[in-house]
Amino acid sequence: MELHQLKYFIAVSECLNFSKAALKLDIAQSSLSIQISKLEQELGVRLFERYSRSLVMTTAAKELIPLACGIVKDVEKIYDTMSSFISADKGHIRVGAFPGSRYFGITDAISSFKKENPEVKLLLTEAECKDLVAFLKNAEIDVAFFSQIKNVADVTNHLICQDHLVYAVRDDHKNAGREAISLEELAKEPMIVNESSMIYDDIINALREAGYKPDISLATQQISTQLGFVSSGIGGALISNKASQSYNNINLRFLKIQPPIERNIYMGVLQQHGNWPVVKRFVAFMLRIYQFAEAEKT
Repeated sequence: MELHQLKYFIAVSECLNFSKAALKLDIAQSSLSIQISKLEQELGVRLFERYSRSLVMTTAAKELIPLACGIVKDVEKIYDTMSSFISADKGHIRVGAFPGSRYFGITDAISSFKKENPEVKLLLTEAECKDLVAFLKNAEIDVAFFSQIKNVADVTNHLICQDHLVYAVRDDHKNAGREAISLEELAKEPMIVNESSMIYDDIINALREAGYKPDISLATQQISTQLGFVSSGIGGALISNKASQSYNNINLRFLKIQPPIERNIYMGVLQQHGNWPVVKRFVAFMLRIYQFAEAEKT
């Protein structure tokens, strides 16, 4: 079993409601349900009886809850106690990064850190930004790279990169010869999106604030898949300007958006782990590479 599964089990036990527990943990309800089911399968028992309007702990769950709470507290105590004995050039650090972070040089920067610190064990988790924030809050990772999300309790944020979105269309699209497209025009365009990404939230928020509703043509997950569908001519896609620079050799055009939809990329550091020597070294290394002033702290 995984530590985060026990944390999720504790949250559901406290809330007796998957929706409220998912909100408390800041994760998708579907992800929470899957992890609880996996825990039940591994233990070979049902932990909750699920009724149409209620959730009830089983006898097994009532026996498990004090054990789970004890394990979580003991693991956290182990990390806190041992952190003072870990040198900056050894030990381990758990880092989270969003899909597409390579377009911002993040994977290259992490590789450079590893080359300079070969004895540091580096554990990398790739997930969407909202999930990374949940992992940080639950102390499952020490540092995370994410976009836009900056007001997170117990997390110190550092601004490392600024970017904006562009609109990708096929080179024979009616607007392909233009330099820019307005939000009003964008709202009428069939769009291919990744609904789990922060870019999708950026699109929805920008159009909503301008009084428009997007025309979602197709939902998919990977940027390469999105652009593949754009290339086939069934719609356009909003992607990071940084990412677009890697796709200039195919039959696409990238239009600016007026007014711009800006994006900020942050490095979030869990405050309770921020003084660990290896974490401090990693953060300082990244800030030297990106040479950005420290952003507001939360």
